[in-house]
Amino acid sequence: MRIRKVVVITLTALIASCSVVSAEQIAVQQEVMKEKPRFVEGEKDKVYAHSFYEYSWVKQGTRKGNWQIWQNRVAYLEENVPALYVDFTKYRRLGVNDYTIDIGSYKKVNKGYIHGGVGYGGPGAEQDFIYRFKAFLEAEQRIIGYLNLNLNAQYRHYPKKEAETDGDVFILSPGLVYYFGNHYVSANYGISLNTERGSASFGIVKSYFVLNEHIGLYSGIAVGQRLYDIFPIAAAKQGGYILYSGLDVGVYKHLKLRIGGSYSEEGKRFIKRSLDCGGVVKF
Repeated sequence: MRIRKVVVITLTALIASCSVVSAEQIAVQQEVMKEKPRFVEGEKDKVYAHSFYEYSWVKQGTRKGNWQIWQNRVAYLEENVPALYVDFTKYRRLGVNDYTIDIGSYKKVNKGYIHGGVGYGGPGAEQDFIYRFKAFLEAEQRIIGYLNLNLNAQYRHYPKKEAETDGDVFILSPGLVYYFGNHYVSANYGISLNTERGSASFGIVKSYFVLNEHIGLYSGIAVGQRLYDIFPIAAAKQGGYILYSGLDVGVYKHLKLRIGGSYSEEGKRFIKRSLDCGGVVKF
């Protein structure tokens, strides 16, 4: 069975809409649902394009509506990982639009990799849920057998507003990843520190299994505080969870499609249901 040749980072940010901006909404969610990179020796350098769309039905207190996200990526692969990629993303939450552009790079190092980059969020609409600037650095290294240690650090800058202040966010998320064949299972523990509102914590367990040469199954769960940070209350009162699952389907040698969904709750006042689809093509 041939190992999949494409690194796909999907199910990215699932964003909220509320009267007070909340800094963790994007940061934690991206960490929850990203896919681990896979390495294959001898693969020729290629360019790939990735497009992803998600539609969600949400309930925020007494408000009901939908969120949408549309992300497009262009990347250049070296050693089967993105040596350079650019993401353009549009978020729409209850009628409010925001946009981001992220630039990043993976570099294979010994028996692991280093992944870093920066991002910028435009001024956006009156209700701005997007960071103005972010920087991130991730490193993964094999420690014994097929067990890898993963460390992820992020910084996100949010502009302060006249009547409301969220503060910047720092996130540290160490974890373990076990690769076996074409599959992996991972577990992470994360701490997010909001400079104005204190700290919160969360745990993530994810898995990816290749059922055959055409189909891969992914699933995961996250449990913790400020997974969405919808209402500006103490982290201890913001406990919640995220469940998600889906399928990757290889329809052609250089074309893969993805379909999935998720269900989330935070406290008793926030519920989210979503469906998503996407695709990757290599040139």
